Amino acid sequence: MNILYIGYWGANESLSQATINPHLEILLKNSLVDKLVYTSIERTGHTTHQVPKKNQFEHIPLKANKFPFRLINKIYEVIFFRNKLISIARDYSIDLVICRSSLAGNFGLTIHKKLKIPFVIESFEPHAEYMRELGVWKKHGLSYLFQKNSEKKQSKYADRLYPVSENFEKFLIGEGCSKNKIITLPCAVDVEKFSFSKTDRQDVRTKLKIPENTITAIYVGKFGGIYYSINQALKLFLEADAYFKDFHLILLTSDNHAVYDALKKSEFPIEKVSCRIVAHDEVPAYLSASDFAFSLINRTGFSAFCSPIKNGEYWANGLPILIPKGIGDDSDILINSGLGVIMNDDTSPQDYFDQIVNLIRQKKHRETICQLAHKHRSFRLIINEYNTLMNRHNSMSLG
Repeated sequence: MNILYIGYWGANESLSQATINPHLEILLKNSLVDKLVYTSIERTGHTTHQVPKKNQFEHIPLKANKFPFRLINKIYEVIFFRNKLISIARDYSIDLVICRSSLAGNFGLTIHKKLKIPFVIESFEPHAEYMRELGVWKKHGLSYLFQKNSEKKQSKYADRLYPVSENFEKFLIGEGCSKNKIITLPCAVDVEKFSFSKTDRQDVRTKLKIPENTITAIYVGKFGGIYYSINQALKLFLEADAYFKDFHLILLTSDNHAVYDALKKSEFPIEKVSCRIVAHDEVPAYLSASDFAFSLINRTGFSAFCSPIKNGEYWANGLPILIPKGIGDDSDILINSGLGVIMNDDTSPQDYFDQIVNLIRQKKHRETICQLAHKHRSFRLIINEYNTLMNRHNSMSLG
């Protein structure tokens, strides 16, 4: 089988490295895959890309132009990328298209309509509604209306939909989508790669000059948009510092300049913060150096449909998570297991951190929390579904 995998982000972006590259590697190990073509949308000047190096693999970067107006950029992307992807699908005799997100699903839908090639959508989420809730798109704006309409068509014509939460699976079924085509696949992580390492803990703490007994929290990701703003997060960080006294904060974020500017204006002692931009491969070492993690996703009407990749990485390392209520399936998983702390409006920060301390003091708490990743975020889930998907489409092509 020849597979076309469509990504919507640059190949070197952290989201691609964390969620797309592992899936490409899994596909390349599948004996039914003869050729795997991966397309990414490159909006920066990168000329080298961190992608798999295999004989049956080919990466085709699609270069975006930067016109003065956003609408012109989007029209260019829709027309140029659509035509380019149709040509790629035809030239490589593609048998199946895998799209990462409903944004990439726009192109999968186009290819299906033009060439009748089946397509599936991973990480299928209500992107139009996310953008509307965040105030980025207006309810009657062209971007919202186009994406909303496309998502309805994608759910109708896609061979398989892979939402990242059971909450969204139930919603889709309630909207009339066929239950037979929906399978929940949360954002999976390499559980072994992200497992706790005592050596990494000592090395990173030595490098950052963090004493072993200092309670250290970590946050991985951006600020703003679907995540807490820097000021929202700082309020929580200050409360943690006041509670623990002997406290250190590790921030792995591309927003480091804005973070430092905000820290300087706040009362947070800057000497207690280590703010870094690191490669995705380096993240596990910093997790090992930490004692608990912040998962700072804003609660919205659609936040129950997400699956933050960082939560799987935190769990794989055995870190207790402090998370708002109503985030994907994860908040409920933590409520039911008692292995994390849920931030409710009626709960005080004192209670949050009391619970964190109780979790840290539990014997072998990291090993116990790690089992959440094995159960809910393991690559085993992806491997099993890819095997089913490849076998099904191989049988169809032979028939």
